[in-house]
Amino acid sequence: MRNNSQAKRSAIVEELKQLADAEAFYDEWHLFAYNYSAGDPLVKQIGQEAFNLFMDKNALDITVFPSAMHLERRLVSLAKSWMRGTEETNGIFTSGGTESLLLAVLAAREQYRALGKNRTPVIVAPETIHPSLVKAAFYFGMRVHKTPIGADGRALVKPLIDALGEDTALVALSAPSWAYGNIDPVAEIAPEAARLHIPVHVDACFGGMYLPFARLNGLSIADFDFSVTGVSSISLDFHKFGYTPKGASMVLFRDFCYAIRTTYVNAQTPGYVLVNRGVLSSKSVGHLAAAYAVVSYIGTEGYRQYAQEIGKAAEAFRNGLSKLGFTPAISSEDIVCTFYHPKIDLVRLALNLKKKGWVFHLLKANPDAGIPACIHLTINPVHLHIVDQFLKDIESAMSEDSGFNGDFLRENPSDLVRKLSDGSIDPILLPVLLDVVPPSEAEVQIRSVVNSWFKP
Repeated sequence: MRNNSQAKRSAIVEELKQLADAEAFYDEWHLFAYNYSAGDPLVKQIGQEAFNLFMDKNALDITVFPSAMHLERRLVSLAKSWMRGTEETNGIFTSGGTESLLLAVLAAREQYRALGKNRTPVIVAPETIHPSLVKAAFYFGMRVHKTPIGADGRALVKPLIDALGEDTALVALSAPSWAYGNIDPVAEIAPEAARLHIPVHVDACFGGMYLPFARLNGLSIADFDFSVTGVSSISLDFHKFGYTPKGASMVLFRDFCYAIRTTYVNAQTPGYVLVNRGVLSSKSVGHLAAAYAVVSYIGTEGYRQYAQEIGKAAEAFRNGLSKLGFTPAISSEDIVCTFYHPKIDLVRLALNLKKKGWVFHLLKANPDAGIPACIHLTINPVHLHIVDQFLKDIESAMSEDSGFNGDFLRENPSDLVRKLSDGSIDPILLPVLLDVVPPSEAEVQIRSVVNSWFKP
């Protein structure tokens, strides 16, 4: 075995290298989705070094690996200062925004139960709330009541307040919403919810590591954090505009007593006492160490600089795309730019740009709010350096033939599903499926399509 170990190692590394090289076409400079990059190789390097130092440490038991507790306390201290928390504010480091939202919803459900209520608890949230919160409700046996948004993409205050009732366990708002990049009117809604003793969670997973620094730079940022009466919890992702490696988020709770409602303890097992503050039990300290290293390395002044670069990039994209006939679909914070073109098939455009290495999202139209179908760009500091190339490529893509027969696929949804399943058309066409079949049926079809991709 030892004689073959080097050859085996080389073969495995080569296999992985080929997989990585196949995806290198979509580098961080060309991605407007999924990845977040400051454009500084040292940021990535320090994250990798920190992860390697702690990759084999297990945060399951802080009595054996107290480094996990030390690093988490340091990150909580930084995060709660940026979210304008108090001495009582506590937080939990998590694997991502979904886990952070799961814990926020769990805390609300447990508080609802502690009041002696036994009906199905309800979460009231605008339609732009992240689907991970709906997923949390699905996991915990809760129901979500969605309320409408206005033409500005923000929750309408009166319909949301009117939806609150005896069974409301939580109000959830966004800062900002991922789809449209706008901060919900937290300062108008949270105090009203507090008057009814209903906790309010602010999902700042998307903007939590951008908004405080944009405010420090002098931008007018609506209040969304613990400075607002009634905000009970906030989630923010370090691995978005904090530029840490993936697997780094946090949920903060205004009050210690509310925070401990998420902690699971089992002292009845014949084995060890199980204590979990988050969803996961065994987990590498590496993700926590990497997040702490990157956040500490960049610091407040570094994040302020990156926020400035995002603003410059967003302005350059808006100006350049306007000259090509594109119009902003909605006004938003600088981390999001949404554009539509009245004479361009956006699906064809997206396919043409993907061939050139550019990746972004397509958003379907929202007729109720008067928001058209549009392309969605998440703006990072790294994009400041590629604006001209993107504008050049999008101008040529506007007139190229993608080979996409949109009318045929829209009229034959079964063919669309089949082609998505066998990989003969690009999965970027999933929004088309949402346009041609009812949402509930589309979800069934998408579930089937995606699972078919994983068949060995």
